[in-house]
Amino acid sequence: MSRVSPSLFAFNRGLVSPRGLARVDQDRIAMGAEVQTNFMPSTLGSMMMRPGMKYLGRTDDDKAAVFIPFIYELDDTALLEFTASTMRVWISDDLIERETTLTATITSSDMSSATGWTDVDESGAASTFAGGYMELLGSGTSAAQRRQTVSIASGETALEHALRVTIERGPVMLRIGTTAGGDELIAETALDTGVHSLAFTPGATTIYVQFGNRKNYTTLVDSAIIETTRFFELPSPYAAADLPSLRWSQSRDVVYLSCDGYQQRKIERRAARSWSLTKYEPQNGPFRLANTETTTLTPGALSGDTTLTASAAVFKSTHVGALFRVSSVGQAVSGTAASAVDSYTDAIRVTGVGDSRKFTAEVASGTTSTVKVQKSLDLDGTFEDVQTVAAGSTVVIDDGLDNQIIFYRIGVASGDYVDAASFDLIYARGSIDGIARVTAYNAATSVDGVVLKSFGGTGATKLWSEGAWSDYRGYPTAVKLFEGRLWWAGRGSLWGSVSDAFESFDDTLEGNSAPVDKTVSDGPSDRVPWLEASTHLMMGAAAG
Repeated sequence: MSRVSPSLFAFNRGLVSPRGLARVDQDRIAMGAEVQTNFMPSTLGSMMMRPGMKYLGRTDDDKAAVFIPFIYELDDTALLEFTASTMRVWISDDLIERETTLTATITSSDMSSATGWTDVDESGAASTFAGGYMELLGSGTSAAQRRQTVSIASGETALEHALRVTIERGPVMLRIGTTAGGDELIAETALDTGVHSLAFTPGATTIYVQFGNRKNYTTLVDSAIIETTRFFELPSPYAAADLPSLRWSQSRDVVYLSCDGYQQRKIERRAARSWSLTKYEPQNGPFRLANTETTTLTPGALSGDTTLTASAAVFKSTHVGALFRVSSVGQAVSGTAASAVDSYTDAIRVTGVGDSRKFTAEVASGTTSTVKVQKSLDLDGTFEDVQTVAAGSTVVIDDGLDNQIIFYRIGVASGDYVDAASFDLIYARGSIDGIARVTAYNAATSVDGVVLKSFGGTGATKLWSEGAWSDYRGYPTAVKLFEGRLWWAGRGSLWGSVSDAFESFDDTLEGNSAPVDKTVSDGPSDRVPWLEASTHLMMGAAAG
């Protein structure tokens, strides 16, 4: 084998050899070269001149970096720079920069008090401040809301501003407008748990920043500030040693991230100069196999903020963030109407014959709203009125529809609302699967949580499952979008999301769109280095 000489370089350009006998085969030169200076060989043997390079800038503090390409369209791209603990964004070969001399500020930006924040809660919802957080507790239909009026200097109204928001527990709704409660500058958007940097140009000397939550569990805002640091950056959880383990896959404006030892993340582009780095937190799975022991779990409430109590040691401190699914013995649903919108409970499923079909409807006293029980032949179908239940009464309902499956719910239609009402349906048969996410560890037998899907009872039950992902169980180490599903691999398993629903693992779905949960039984598969999409989904493991 020989080195590529200047004369061979000339031969490669299609010239004649010095002896004038024949043209030189480019592929054979590449294959026969021991060292190729300023050439790039291909696997099949051909070569090309190395493209030129251009100095664009420095990584953050000259640290080692991993660059993730963001490609939305051929002419709509970005480069995501990850260094130790930091993410930055390059667009058109330049880092995103912020104005450094802005004078606008957010009062009580660290959420240490309510100073500066106006209470605009809807009826039945509550917003408070505690522990350095803005706490927002909706009712399911009414929103807890806080709003702040922010002054913009007259000479700065045409300058780009950016609001950096840190969400401790999401989702939290944000809107920014030039009118109170308006969203002229940033249309109402859901902010998941993580950090968000959202750019806007005020165009006015007064703007309004508003946070809200309509869900009936508490969400937490950690901070909100107007940025004045020159280069846009977001904090990331990854240390320098973790960067080689980063894996990613993009779907339009979202890049999904995996890394050995870390909960999955999402990079979200909300506009060209507005980006978020958030936790990936599916609300309905995936789950491990159901409990087969005698240990029971007891929910503290059907919905909202609750506790889970175990009959034996189940919980670890590293379960914070984990999902638990609990199946009730019997079915109970409850709800409230706090405003003039349709307010109905989830449905119960009534089956059987004779007395086994009887269920109870209850309405608390003190309301003049009209509360009605409704029925449907299909859980997702149209419900029709069955019976009105008076305030302060308990009614036993027997539909007489032997051997039929009927779904029932109770609530107040928007046109029947007068004042606040509370109501319940209770059925001794059947079961409802409820889901909670752990928010705090109390003891090996007790944790706090928020209910993501209402429980069907508050009695002890052996029918429960633990989420597949947590700091305790570990997280996937590879990710890939393939054939309409988001795939995660690692910890001996391969998970595929519901088709075209990349944050759903609802295993009650059936058919071709259902999620996929497979155990990888061959070879080392705890840490999967990569997934790759070709004609099939391919998974890399230590053994091949």
